[in-house]
Amino acid sequence: MKLANKRALVTGADSGIGQAIAELFAKEGADVAIVYHTDADGAAETGRRVEAAGRRALVMQGDVGDPASVERFFAETADALG
Repeated sequence: MKLANKRALVTGADSGIGQAIAELFAKEGADVAIVYHTDADGAAETGRRVEAAGRRALVMQGDVGDPASVERFFAETADALG
């Protein structure tokens, strides 16, 4: 596993490329923080896929264009995933 014991934060992970990246990172051994803007159902599905790969998932809503949200993403990721 190339990413064993690593953590990844993936934005736009509620669908498409972001979802595929989150799933691949999990399959390679990383725990994944999933950031979405509007599609809570898609983000929850990504979380299920990460967990199905045997890794931990953290799902967060926010706007990457807002600096306070970005700071929160990193703080919550560190708290939840180490």
